Order: sequence, then C-alpha cells, then structure tokens
Amino acid sequence: MNLDPVGKFFRNSNKVMLDQKKKDDMHQEVLRFMKNNPIKERGILMRWFSLKAPVVALAGMLLFLGLGGIASVQADSSLPGDFLYPIKIGFNEKIQEVLAFSDQAKLKLNIDLTEIRLKEAAELVVKNKMDDKLEAKVRNNFKIRADKASKYIDKINKKAMKIDELKTTTTNFEASLRAQSSIINDLKKRPNNKVTNEFISDIKDVTSKISERNKDKKDSFKLDNMLK
Repeated sequence: MNLDPVGKFFRNSNKVMLDQKKKDDMHQEVLRFMKNNPIKERGILMRWFSLKAPVVALAGMLLFLGLGGIASVQADSSLPGDFLYPIKIGFNEKIQEVLAFSDQAKLKLNIDLTEIRLKEAAELVVKNKMDDKLEAKVRNNFKIRADKASKYIDKINKKAMKIDELKTTTTNFEASLRAQSSIINDLKKRPNNKVTNEFISDIKDVTSKISERNKDKKDSFKLDNMLK
C-alpha cells in the first residue's frame, strides 16, 4: 500500500523511542512554559461581551437606523429653531442633493428648497416665533438655496440644453417668488411682527435677478426666431 508523504512521516514518527531522561526534560520544559505563560482568566462581563459583541453591534445599528429614520421623517416638518431642523437641512436635504444627478434635477431641487425657506419664514411669523436670531438664519438659508438655483440656471443656459424647459422652470420660479414675497410682506404688516425690511429686500433682489434671466432668455428667443 502506497502512503502519502504526510502519512509516511507520522508512521515513522511512531517508531521513535525516547529514553526516560529526555521525557523528563521535555516534561520540565512544558511545566516551565506553563508557569511563565499563565492563561489569563477574563471576567464574566468580558467573556459575555466577546460572545455577544456581534449581536450587540447589530442591535445597536438597527436601533440607530430605526431612530434615525424616524427622526429624519419628523424633521421634514420642522421649522428653524426646532430641535430637528438641523437634521432637515443638514441631512435630509443633503441626501436629496446627492440623489439629484442631472443639472436639471439639481435646479428643480434648489428651487423647491428656496420656496420652502420662504414658506418656513411665513409659518414662523404666523406662529409668532420669528425673532431677529431666527430671521438671520432664515435669510442665510434662503440666500444659499437661491444662489444655488441661480448657478444651475446659468450652467444649463450655457450648455444650451432644454432651453424651453428651462424658460418654463424659471418663469414659474419667478412667479412663486413674487407670490411668497407678497405673502410675507402682508404678514409684515401684522402687529408685533418680527420681519425686517432687509428680509423683504433679499426676496426682491432674488426675484429681480431671476426676472432679468428670464428677460434675457426671451430676448435671445426672439433673436433666434429672427435669424431663422
């Protein structure tokens, strides 16, 4: 019967005989090693954690995702000054930006968020929650989204892609800004309001810039038709 090399090695090793002195020496070496390298007994808590660590980690992750998901959904209805509002603008809206792949999608998103900033401002005034500190935040967030919307309008216009669709989008944006500005201006006339003229001026400036872009598109459209 042919044996493989490993099997042959172990069969031959069984024939090796050790005298008593060598056996005693090996025994002493083993005892010496055990003495110098004792097995450290872990505490009950550490042993439990080492066994349960994967389960604990999974449970923690599920809890985080569950609570995070609930907070994220509830944050959508929050207003500036609310506890969940930073999640709304710092997480939810960032995710929306990541998922908006095309320039057209990014433009639409920033237009929507610009309008939402104005609706939030109006709701704060109606609920008598607006103050100088909150208005400063509202104005800043409004400008950020309006500037991004303007940037994508210019970017799409330079590419000369879907110009008719862009014209419709910006025209609707201008109309929405005028409507929101009118609402906030009316709310400003209420007693004890906290809306400043600076905020009204910000909205008018953005509306004016969008209006100028629309005018430029109309002039360009007329010129193109004359050249045809």
